[in-house]
Amino acid sequence: MVLLTNRKKIIFAISTAILMSYGVWCEFMRIPGPDEVAQRTVDALATHDYDALLHLTMPEELEKLHINREGVQGILAETVYSGKVPDKFNIKLIQSSLVNQLQHDITPDDGNTGGLSYPWPICITQAPNGRWYIPLGYMLLNSCLLKSKSRVTLETTTRYVRLCEKYGILGVRLNTGGYGYNNPNRPVK
Repeated sequence: MVLLTNRKKIIFAISTAILMSYGVWCEFMRIPGPDEVAQRTVDALATHDYDALLHLTMPEELEKLHINREGVQGILAETVYSGKVPDKFNIKLIQSSLVNQLQHDITPDDGNTGGLSYPWPICITQAPNGRWYIPLGYMLLNSCLLKSKSRVTLETTTRYVRLCEKYGILGVRLNTGGYGYNNPNRPVK
């Protein structure tokens, strides 16, 4: 009887350790897929979680473009958060023609646009290391579309460049993997 009880304890301990290891792996070590990155992005936008947005961005992009919490907070305050902010956003896959890039549209869940012009296009891209990220500079650029009913590209770009200068952001990461700088003559470190 004692042997059977010890065996049950050992099996229970091993099972518990396996389940806990799996939980830690799922929470902290597993690489999130593109759908999960997209959902985390809209969740962070709905809760104003700027740190989560930075965490979902490729570290190289943050460094090269000088994107920081204050800059993200400032640009979003003047674009997405300038009106009534939805409690929840919907995200819909629009295009997946490129192997390493998926385009999505974000819209308010309740349909109330707060006077802004939705949908808000964002991309989820895969880096060479296999991880999926949001190109945050591109997302911020497209947030400038929300204030423009006409969706004029020059107007949006001009507004983004002005906001970038105000908040110290240098440009956007391009679809080609390089970087587009607002001021090509400005030295980049």
